[in-house]
Amino acid sequence: MLQALWFDFGGTLDTDGVHWSEKYWEAYCQLQIAISKPHFEWAFVEADRVIAGEVPYTGMPFSHIIRRQLTLQFDLLSKVEPHFQQEQEKLEELISLSYIGVVKTMSQARLILTRLAQKYLLVMISNFYGNLPVVCREFGINSLFSLLIDSAEVGIRKPDQAIFQLALQHFDYPPQACAMIGDSYDKDIMPAKEIGCQTIWLKGKSWRTFPDTSLADHTIHSLSELPALLL
Repeated sequence: MLQALWFDFGGTLDTDGVHWSEKYWEAYCQLQIAISKPHFEWAFVEADRVIAGEVPYTGMPFSHIIRRQLTLQFDLLSKVEPHFQQEQEKLEELISLSYIGVVKTMSQARLILTRLAQKYLLVMISNFYGNLPVVCREFGINSLFSLLIDSAEVGIRKPDQAIFQLALQHFDYPPQACAMIGDSYDKDIMPAKEIGCQTIWLKGKSWRTFPDTSLADHTIHSLSELPALLL
């Protein structure tokens, strides 16, 4: 019998399955920021690498993470495309647009999580920045979760199965009583299934594909599908 739902955060709750590279690219296009997609993708990856070396960001709200990511991207892009300097005036608008999108998505996610929390124990397992509790309070979902596991705090990152074992040990639930819900097939679905959990893959817009996705017990395309599936 299913008793607990484990959620990823980034790319799952905050974007409803849209990979952050695609989310940012949509915002760049909306603001007509002149940059090639290959250069953007390079800057996205490099900025993410820099940020990973800076964590933990204890106490930092999500809005500051977006600002840090986009500021790094702009700094990098200005070095590879000289004309990009003229786009600097759009940075603040890009930051605002990106954050407003998250706020809207999280307001819908909060309604869904509130319904699910009436029946299931909710756990969050995320590769994050050391500020997961702060971010959950920022979006009003902290009280819905019985446990928050932040990779920067525990020193373990998905897809390492040890981070999932922390949740099992904390509540002493058998893995088959838990379902992992996430957008990353290789970091969320595969390791959770391999330790015996049920899995729900949020298949959204991404820059990666997988030839075999049979380890997902269920595939959804929006979090809005969860209540019909689980309640």
